Amino acid sequence: MNQADLAKKLGLDRSWTTRFFKTSGGLKSISDDLRWKIEDILAIKFFKVDESESSALARQIDAAIEKDARIGNACELLLSSLNDDHYYDLPLIPTKDLVDFGKTIVRVSHEDPDKPGKVGKIAMTWLAERLAKLKP
Repeated sequence: MNQADLAKKLGLDRSWTTRFFKTSGGLKSISDDLRWKIEDILAIKFFKVDESESSALARQIDAAIEKDARIGNACELLLSSLNDDHYYDLPLIPTKDLVDFGKTIVRVSHEDPDKPGKVGKIAMTWLAERLAKLKP
């Protein structure tokens, strides 16, 4: 669903959704009724995040997603697959693919051991590619 569709379903102007999704300088708060309507339409739950309680890893992941939306997409695919009751229907990954993946991870981690993010990016990209094939 895009922002225009959401605005239409909420009965609001498109400019409202633009302000709502703006990461800085956007809306500071919304009414409970509107929040509940958005939650129902998008099948999500809002919650308040206390950054002082979030882990360093969570903050790093958040920053990485802000820089590259593909990381967020990979995380969403992973979470949706883990929440899917049909995880047992996942196709088998050929052993050769797993071996090649392992070799790539080992090679990259030895080439630049001070940059573990590169290994993580390769792993997330590889996983995202396979998960994307599972979605219709």
